[in-house]
Formats: sequence, structure tokens, C-alpha cells
Amino acid sequence: MIKLFFEREPTSARCFIHIVDQDENRQFTHRGQPVVMVPVTEENRYLASQPAISLHYEEVQSLMDELWNSGFRPSSTSSETDLLGAKDQHIQDLRNSQNTLLALIGTNKFPGREQ
Repeated sequence: MIKLFFEREPTSARCFIHIVDQDENRQFTHRGQPVVMVPVTEENRYLASQPAISLHYEEVQSLMDELWNSGFRPSSTSSETDLLGAKDQHIQDLRNSQNTLLALIGTNKFPGREQ
């Protein structure tokens, strides 16, 4: 299983991702090497490229956990206040729908069923 370790350099804004592969005994079997960037040219501009790294879902989750534990957070998220406000509005809409339906039942005046 691929394991990703995240490291922040304390004296600069640089961050490092270390990649290792582990066997079932959690022993390191392979170590990642630096990614080599290849220039885009007219000859290779439209050629399909291989991904720089391919990870399983659990490995991506491990990287996210490493980043979180290192103090990184998403740059933009819906605030909890916004989510609670939307939930409260939805509940109020449901109450309004319920009250309208109860009023219609009480008067037996359903749209399309006028008597």
C-alpha cells in the first residue's frame, strides 16, 4: 500500500510529500523519486499523458489526513452557520407546506378538485 508523508519546511513556505510503498508487514518496499517535468512542445502537445501519480481512494484519504494533521485546511468551505441557516430555512419551508396541506384538508379545497 502506498503511504504518503507530508513535511513542512519550518524556515520557508516549501512543503514536501514523501511517498513509500509498504508490504503487508508495513515494511517499506519502494521509495518515490522526484517528479520530472517534461516540456510541452508542438510534437507532444496533444498526446495522451500518463498520470504523475495514481492512488487508491484509501491512499488519497491518507494524504488528506496528513495534510490536515500538518495544519492545512481547505481555502474555501461553506461555513457551519450557512449550512445551519439553510437547514433551518428548509425546515421552515416544510412546516409551511404542512400547514398549507392541513388547511386544504380542513376545507376540502384541493386545487383541481373544486366542488
